[in-house]
Amino acid sequence: MRRLRDDDRVLRRGLLYSAGAHLLVLLSLLIVLPVPKAPEPEEPPSVEMEFTGGSAATTPEKSEAKPVSKVAPVADPVPHEAQPSPTPPELKPIEEPPPPPP
Repeated sequence: MRRLRDDDRVLRRGLLYSAGAHLLVLLSLLIVLPVPKAPEPEEPPSVEMEFTGGSAATTPEKSEAKPVSKVAPVADPVPHEAQPSPTPPELKPIEEPPPPPP
């Protein structure tokens, strides 16, 4: 019976060493690994408009806001002809082997 108690002590000691080693590894990972920062929100692009016309005393028909576009217009895409797909070779029927000689 004494032999089982010694084995239990060895197993328990191994379990404690293993748990301690795992705990040290986890704590060192918490210290070493950086904490990711939250991404900063992107600012929306600014819209620039150029106003031409009269002042506030004039009528609305005379003073109209005209947006200034600095982007060049996009040309219509040119259609391209698709290449013809390759035709598969003609399949030959499988010939049955000749019957074995008697």
